Order: sequence, then structure tokens, then C-alpha cells
Amino acid sequence: MVISCSAYNCTNRQNKESNLIFHRFPLQKGDLLKQWVIATRRKGFTPTRASSLCGDHFLEEDYLVRPGTSRRHLKPDEVPSQFAFPTHLMPKEKQPRLFSEL
Repeated sequence: MVISCSAYNCTNRQNKESNLIFHRFPLQKGDLLKQWVIATRRKGFTPTRASSLCGDHFLEEDYLVRPGTSRRHLKPDEVPSQFAFPTHLMPKEKQPRLFSEL
């Protein structure tokens, strides 16, 4: 089975030559799952057992390195935060209101 990233506009796939880590959606952790789904900003997306996100969508500090190993493990409650969204999916910045608008 080919593992590919479920993030919007990400074409990463797992292969033998890549050191890229893939993380499955936390289907058993309802609150954390909801945060992951919201973070992906994919309208109508419902993750399955096969859905995963690649390590490109997490920060370096989201990982733990266990002593004696070089393998990184995602911290238990981390939420993906690194996405390349198009402009229409970016959060809108609130503009300060001017006194003349009051």
C-alpha cells in the first residue's frame, strides 16, 4: 500500500529512498483528531485508517528523540501547523477598526 500525504496540495509519498516520516490521523483521540482535521482545512474531509500526514507539516520541536536512538517520535498531543495553503484558505487577519468607522 502506498502511503501518501493527505494535506492540501502536498504530493509527498512514502518510498524507500526518502527519510520522510508519515503520521496517521489520531482516530481514537476525538479532540486531537478534530484539531488535525481543522488544521488541514480540507472541506468535507473525513480521515480513515489509511489517512496520514507527512512530517513536513510538523515543526522540529513537535518531535521527541528517544535516548540511544536516532528515530524521532511525534509528541502525543501535537497538531500539524506547516501548510502551503492558497490565499483563499489562509486565515483572514483582523484589521483594526478606525474611529471613523464607529
